[in-house]
Amino acid sequence: MRLFVFGIGGTGGRLMEALTFLLAAGMKMVDADGKPVELIPILLDTDATNKDTLDGVSALELYSRLHSKSDSATEGFFSTSMGPLASLAQEVSVDVSRTFRLNYRGVENATFRKFIGFDQIDDPATKRLLEALYSDDNMNDHLTGGFLGNPNVGAVVLSGFKNSPDFSLFANAFSQNDRVFIAGSLFGGTGAAGLPWLLKALRNHTQKTGSADAIRNSAIGALMVLPYFKLQEDSKSRIDSSVFITKTKAALSYYATHVRGLNAVYYIADNALSTYANHESGNEQSNDAHVVELLGALAILDFARAPASNLLPQGEKYYEYAINADNQELNLSTLGVQTPTKFSKQLTQLQMMALLDANHFRQATQATWAKVNGFNAAFYDSSDYRDGLASFLQTYYSTWIQQLASNRRAFTPFRTVPDLRDMSKMLTGRDANKKRFWGPGLSGELFDIAANNIRNVEHGAIGSLARFVSLWWQVTSDVYDESFGSM
Repeated sequence: MRLFVFGIGGTGGRLMEALTFLLAAGMKMVDADGKPVELIPILLDTDATNKDTLDGVSALELYSRLHSKSDSATEGFFSTSMGPLASLAQEVSVDVSRTFRLNYRGVENATFRKFIGFDQIDDPATKRLLEALYSDDNMNDHLTGGFLGNPNVGAVVLSGFKNSPDFSLFANAFSQNDRVFIAGSLFGGTGAAGLPWLLKALRNHTQKTGSADAIRNSAIGALMVLPYFKLQEDSKSRIDSSVFITKTKAALSYYATHVRGLNAVYYIADNALSTYANHESGNEQSNDAHVVELLGALAILDFARAPASNLLPQGEKYYEYAINADNQELNLSTLGVQTPTKFSKQLTQLQMMALLDANHFRQATQATWAKVNGFNAAFYDSSDYRDGLASFLQTYYSTWIQQLASNRRAFTPFRTVPDLRDMSKMLTGRDANKKRFWGPGLSGELFDIAANNIRNVEHGAIGSLARFVSLWWQVTSDVYDESFGSM
């Protein structure tokens, strides 16, 4: 089974970035029978320079590269198969997007007025109607900067996706039992506009492209993200977060009447409302990671493993999320009762890897585990490790986990551990077992002992990244169990 996830707008991009880190940590995307599900993320955002979306694309691309280097490992770090839509084509057309973000043709340096061909319309009545529906600002907005909180503009522009080569590839690649998930916010322009038209395109009975019947009859889920942050007041900006709630109510009212055909609907929001700088679009639109995005990403995993009997025939099911304590700083005990059991071990293992990469691996080339597996200085200087795994851990993952801890509302699953001598104090909201680590020793000594106990692994060639990732998935799992036991 494949799950096509449409991440719409900046929020959709941040949700997919959060999901990427969960999968990198070793969470599995599986169906109800525990069989692997292939993930096909599709990011829809006309704001070509939106840094939130671009960062999400970069993380997805690096994950995909690291997954391919893992040599089809069935479990562990980077084990879930993920690829862009273009990876499903036997021969990729020049018109199909090669990355996880789709290219929108016809919006480059174009205003909305130009996009709809307003000046070429001869009928005065039609022009008057359009002038009533769209303000002068709407008409003169450059579409490459997004829709600036105007779903009425976004709905028109995004509707062209169904006629694109990318949609044709999606429709032809879609198979029986594949599923679709749509994720985005309801309080902006792109997300609020994107969900209704995309659902309509998928369920439309006049749609004949590719596996149209299979798409119409498939299970489709959606994550509707309600306000969870606000923006600084700026009289020069056309985005006013004081109307986010009003816009959300309007969107929900419209959805209640006109949006039909979803099988599962997930809602998430936060009233702590972190305040971000007010940037309308572009490279400066770079919001810190938020716990809402992490928890929202769990909805995608939940939808993938839902039994078909719970979703089909079509009948909407609704899901919400509640934290265990209304604290400004959440940890693994205040996040919820069941949620931490889903990812605490895997995320801790990835955190261990990030700390080991920063403080230990390159100084341990003489350890037994390193010698027998070919992990020498040349290995750590290789492109696979330096530009692949190390870059993912330090440039992407570590930044993400630090932003989660510094945001409002904060999520701090880990205490700061300056070295690796007492990792038992690392996990917040969880006391370590009475079992202690083996002696204080040098930084990383515990992990060397655990790795030496395993020594050789069968997966991957000697000196390969696949072998390294497989070994350290086992080592970090053993250390976690020894230190914290099962949740």
